[in-house]
Amino acid sequence: MTTLSRRGFLRKSSLATALLAPSLAGLAIERSRSADEAGMDSADHAGGASTRGVPHAPFTKGEPLIQPELRRSANGQLQTSLRVGYTYKDIGGYRLSLRSYEGTVPGPTLRVRPGDVLRIRLTNNLPPNPDPVPVDMSLPHHFNTTNFHFHGAHVSPGGNADNTFRSMEPGQSYDIEIAIPPEHTRGNYWYHPHHHGSADVQMSSGMAVL
Repeated sequence: MTTLSRRGFLRKSSLATALLAPSLAGLAIERSRSADEAGMDSADHAGGASTRGVPHAPFTKGEPLIQPELRRSANGQLQTSLRVGYTYKDIGGYRLSLRSYEGTVPGPTLRVRPGDVLRIRLTNNLPPNPDPVPVDMSLPHHFNTTNFHFHGAHVSPGGNADNTFRSMEPGQSYDIEIAIPPEHTRGNYWYHPHHHGSADVQMSSGMAVL
């Protein structure tokens, strides 16, 4: 009976692994190809949208866009409210959970005139932030803390006006009052969150409105 030394055993094991490696790699590639084909079949049966990972939703190609709700000023002011919260929206054949204004994407259009005052009661119904405040405030953080920015408007950036340094925390309501100068240029502007650390996440999630 031949005794196999430790060195001999390792040498033979390495050789066996080297011989098996191409076969195992081929098997992995074949399985991956089969999974891809199965996924393509699933997408075909779902009308072009894969059902893996994200829930499928009805989708009609070429369907006309739905105009957002329009809120107009009257007698020199627009007094309204905005609720920030999660909502489900069907987009491109998928059902997505998004942050939103008033449960719609995009949120309501606010139409004001030069000389008007825009008064908003903003309620943040997003859940509490699970993360602590970071030492480096330039890092992404507190994705559910928000605020309000009237992008492009030449208005006061302080106090409870167009103040991008306010922190509007989950579960709280805040008053916003923006006086629009009588000589302000007419045009298309947009509003969105501008809280440092969460603005990009919230805007890409649906909180950007003309």
